Amino acid sequence: MKTQSHGERLKRLTFKCRICFSEIHHGLRMRPYSEDIRVRVIHSYENHEGSQRQIADRFQVSLSFVRDLLRRFRQTGSIAPKEYRGRTTTKIDDESLQLLLRYLDQNPGLPLSYLCTRLIQERQLRVSRATLWRAIQKHRKTKTPK
Repeated sequence: MKTQSHGERLKRLTFKCRICFSEIHHGLRMRPYSEDIRVRVIHSYENHEGSQRQIADRFQVSLSFVRDLLRRFRQTGSIAPKEYRGRTTTKIDDESLQLLLRYLDQNPGLPLSYLCTRLIQERQLRVSRATLWRAIQKHRKTKTPK
């Protein structure tokens, strides 16, 4: 049996302790790191086992995770992850969406910039073209077949 160095064992152990991440795409969100990895990061930093960057490398986490965790621990005494707040609601309400859909039914080739301008003029609602596009795409995906 091949003997492993302390560093190799620690690397294998930290990899096993990490909670895997879901894909960011397609609306899936990242899951928080385990409590175990959080405790070990805090203990390593308090025991002066390296800089924040070195600790991040050692536990294979991002530097921003280490910084945020230490800040949270100093300010609140908690290592628990922040609560997931859920998705924010869309800026485009149902009435505005219906207005857009009426315009698109009459002329499907209308540019998004024109539709944004119409929303400003008729509904006093300022949104980006990207927001408008996402609202239209979301409506098309949820539309039931007739």
